[in-house]
Amino acid sequence: MVSARVARFTIGTQISVPFNPARAEHLKRRSQVFIHTSGDTYLRHGFSTIVQKGQLIPQDFSELVSYGQSYSEKPETLNDFCVDLLVWEGEGNTKWITDVNGNRLPRIRDLCSIEADLTPTIAGFKQLTSKHGVKSWECAFAIRCIFNGTKLQARVEWEVEDKTYQGPIRVIPASVLK
Repeated sequence: MVSARVARFTIGTQISVPFNPARAEHLKRRSQVFIHTSGDTYLRHGFSTIVQKGQLIPQDFSELVSYGQSYSEKPETLNDFCVDLLVWEGEGNTKWITDVNGNRLPRIRDLCSIEADLTPTIAGFKQLTSKHGVKSWECAFAIRCIFNGTKLQARVEWEVEDKTYQGPIRVIPASVLK
């Protein structure tokens, strides 16, 4: 009986990184800058590690990946959330999924897509005002990735008034998406 496995590669997801013009790496990537709903400046194509290559993964290991969505108007439905899990097959760590020109790194590949209907999370939306005076509707939720043997499972989790809720997710292997 196998009680744990060792990760053969790094698994992560794409993130947006707060833009810092004092960092040379960020200046090289300035073509990937965008203005967030909050008015803050971010860079596209960051990489956030969920499971590190070489990490011991016990049976039924899970990792909670936090997300936030921001909207200028409070939505009525959110049935089209999708995030891709990616694999980094290179050595060491990577902070990015693309080079400075926006081309995907050759050692990054798609693992799967995770789709969820986030409509139930609307009850937990909060209206916020950013430091720039921009009003937006914000939602915080998480995807729990469950590594059970060789099969990845997942579910969405969110809170409303200090109560945690869970909902289903579809995990679609990259081989099906091609």
